[in-house]
Amino acid sequence: MESRNTQYPVYVPDQFLTNENLNETTGYVEIEERATRSYLLGNGVMKGLNITKTNLSGTNVLSYEVMPGYGVTPDGYLLETANALAANPAALVLGFATDEGSYKFIKSASRKIFVNNDENLSEFMNGAVPKPGVTVTEVKCVEIFTAAPDPQVDKRTISPNIQTAAAKIAGFNLNNCVLAFVADIDDVQYDNCSQGDCNDKGTDRIIKGRYVIIPVSSLQITTNNASLLTINYLLMSRLPKISAVTNPGEYLTNVTNTFNTNKSAIVAKLGVIATNANSLIPRLGMDLAIAKLNTFNPASQTNFVSYYLGFIYDMQQAINEYLAVYNDFATKYPIINGDRIDRLIILGGLGVSGAGTDPYRYYYRSVAQADAYKYQFEKLQRLYRRIMALINQFFNVASALVTKIGATSAAVKIIPSAEFSMPLGDKAIPYYYNVDGVNDLLKYWRAHAPESQIDHINNYFLAPQVPFATQNINDKNFFRIEGHLGLGFSDALSKVSSLISTHDLPVKVIAVNLKKPTSPPIKGLWDNFRDKYKKFTDDLLTAKINYKTHVPVVNYLWQDFNQWSYRDTASIQKVLNDVSAVMKPVESYKKAGTQQEKDKIATNWVFSKLAKDQQTTIGNSIAIADLLKARQDLEVAIKTTPPSDVVTIADFFGLEYLGGVYKGGTFILLHDGAKVVGDCSLPYFVNEK
Repeated sequence: MESRNTQYPVYVPDQFLTNENLNETTGYVEIEERATRSYLLGNGVMKGLNITKTNLSGTNVLSYEVMPGYGVTPDGYLLETANALAANPAALVLGFATDEGSYKFIKSASRKIFVNNDENLSEFMNGAVPKPGVTVTEVKCVEIFTAAPDPQVDKRTISPNIQTAAAKIAGFNLNNCVLAFVADIDDVQYDNCSQGDCNDKGTDRIIKGRYVIIPVSSLQITTNNASLLTINYLLMSRLPKISAVTNPGEYLTNVTNTFNTNKSAIVAKLGVIATNANSLIPRLGMDLAIAKLNTFNPASQTNFVSYYLGFIYDMQQAINEYLAVYNDFATKYPIINGDRIDRLIILGGLGVSGAGTDPYRYYYRSVAQADAYKYQFEKLQRLYRRIMALINQFFNVASALVTKIGATSAAVKIIPSAEFSMPLGDKAIPYYYNVDGVNDLLKYWRAHAPESQIDHINNYFLAPQVPFATQNINDKNFFRIEGHLGLGFSDALSKVSSLISTHDLPVKVIAVNLKKPTSPPIKGLWDNFRDKYKKFTDDLLTAKINYKTHVPVVNYLWQDFNQWSYRDTASIQKVLNDVSAVMKPVESYKKAGTQQEKDKIATNWVFSKLAKDQQTTIGNSIAIADLLKARQDLEVAIKTTPPSDVVTIADFFGLEYLGGVYKGGTFILLHDGAKVVGDCSLPYFVNEK
């Protein structure tokens, strides 16, 4: 498009005006008028100008018919036919004029268009050689004219035989050509004669509309987007049944299998993406990334395999965010128009037949549409390149991870982040990416945003970041917890717990030993004790002893059984003590040798308010030996079982690997008795009672 001239003469009284002054003024007005059309409206075929009929004589093309209409060139020239507003507009019949040459050149330089040897081309040339930085190309074309004269196009006598003229250019095949409409500037000199004075200095500038046929191969101005088919979103399986694993080896095997299954799905989807986007973005970089992804093998990653899970979940989100934009783009823009030649409007391809989209026609493109297209295409490119960056910056060597974290609890960090459902670019960059220095990952991490700048990222793992203590976490619903894998579980638990306490985070952390049985002995003993106490209360009811009314403490104890979990050993011990307080007098009653001793015991036990016959029934008929034995076994187990062995993975249902934890949730460190081998979380605060 021509650069707009913002300089023009301003006249003052008694000024002598030169032709340059007047031409600058009229030129400025013309440029502003064209700029208004192109900058505010857009360009392309606004209405009509459809190729409706091809007239043949045998296999020879005699002429084309084009419906009237309007069009605006990219640099703002208005092209219209005179009868476009008529009640029954007649089609233009385009043939070949025998009084013109068989073909011409459209010369294009610096995005301007010149017909034939327009003298304006000289500003870009040093004689016959283009000036430095200027590329001049010659586009062969056959010029054709209307058989029905139109005031805005050349009025010629037509001897229509398009095919004969076209054949004079070697390799000119009408089926591989387009019909175009070009605005041509034609300065015609004339004699300005009157009585006593005659000169030839007058000039008329005429904007002519020329119809030309151009081989598609010489233009490269449009791209058919028919290959852009919508793509289904990527669906991946989550790590299954974490709470059902029986040992660390099974957990690591499940993680590895999940990674490999999803990696195959990712590779297949990336292959489709690279193929469909090939007309938009060169696929070489994606092919290299796919090849690298295929080499990832977590089999040897004993302590770091969970990072592979995080990576594939990040990839899923990155791919689906790309596809959301891509599918919308493929639907909105079936034709991608490249740089349009400034004075040219292509009406359509001559070889296109049948209904549907003409891949060559200059469909009307408003300014808003062009801006939206540009923004969406740039966003699509950023999302595409982010996928490659995720793969290229991923650490796939365990030794590199060990070196990076230093295998010390000092490497453990808790990083506030956007919640898990937010765009990937709004989250903290995970630890398992290489963010050292400036690289594509930092450049494209916020690919969803119009300004994808490194300055917007301040909380990734090892790169410079705002100190945690100064960060506002009120709007952060998720916390990345990283640097703990491979560490001793005691150190990791201590460090994570300390960070949670220091920053007053609404998060709980628990360590679980995967080597312990999924159902610890203490759980079975607690269940047995509970069952025996329930039998005791049932026996009381069978004996028609209403303990709920007359001995409420017995009922309160049953409520305690239902309130506390075996994991809370302190509360269990209190229940044991309370049961002992109730049952030891009953045991003494049964062992007493005389009625007098029994009466003395019955005076002080919890059943003292019952009738004497009911007390006798409790002392003689209600069995308590099994209950006392269950109580004793549980008490011994509590004293001999380390607290870390009480909690097992089977106690937590619905565990997910998220690489962190939701605000108000529970973060669970999975270890093998020595080192942390994985982690998972629950979206709620686990109550161990």
